Amino acid sequence: MPVFGICFGAQLLARVLGGRVYASPSGPEIGWLRVETTDAALLEAGPWMVWHLDVFEPPPGAAVLATTPAACQAYAYGPHIGVQFHPEATVDSITSWAHGYERSLRDASVDAGRLLAESRAGRDAARRRAHTLTDRVVARAARALNR
Repeated sequence: MPVFGICFGAQLLARVLGGRVYASPSGPEIGWLRVETTDAALLEAGPWMVWHLDVFEPPPGAAVLATTPAACQAYAYGPHIGVQFHPEATVDSITSWAHGYERSLRDASVDAGRLLAESRAGRDAARRRAHTLTDRVVARAARALNR
């Protein structure tokens, strides 16, 4: 059964398939970041909401789909896709994270007010990218199941 793992789900999937998860040596990676993508037909460059303290090495044999200077952001392994970033993020969820993880924001030198302003300004484009990515992942999974 194809799996679409997001953030911790991508980390868990990587670990189960033989990859490694560990604390980010460069500290938290938080913000609306563009990713370098190797498969623009599946995954747009973004910007995507990146918010994580840990990073992963994809499982052996996985295709790396996207990276930032700090970490792998997406991979494919057979019918499975894992993304470290948060396509599901909304202004409300980011507001909640900003209140709940103030220390992480400080550690990453991220201004919460600016992050929330960027989130509000980019909400429609982020929603479109998230829907497009989800549609593409589901279509890819369907093709894998029909083989």
